[in-house]
Amino acid sequence: MYKERKHVTVKTIREELGKKEIIDIKKTSLNFVLKELGFKFKKEDNRRALIEKTAISAKRGQFLRKYQENKMSDFSREVVFLDETWI
Repeated sequence: MYKERKHVTVKTIREELGKKEIIDIKKTSLNFVLKELGFKFKKEDNRRALIEKTAISAKRGQFLRKYQENKMSDFSREVVFLDETWI
């Protein structure tokens, strides 16, 4: 949605999830899930935008550094991803 320069709201996220047949979820439930995942809305230029909390961004950076260290290690371990969460 950001690539397409769409304004990201709970409504537009819900519509995209429905279009792609990922999940059919009520607006209030989606809002709750987004908050639980660490996202929040920020009002900028009189428009609300979905942003990550800084702690979530920091955790992702920490994970990516450890992931790269593991890949470059002489004794790297195989990584298996069981689930993908994205917005």
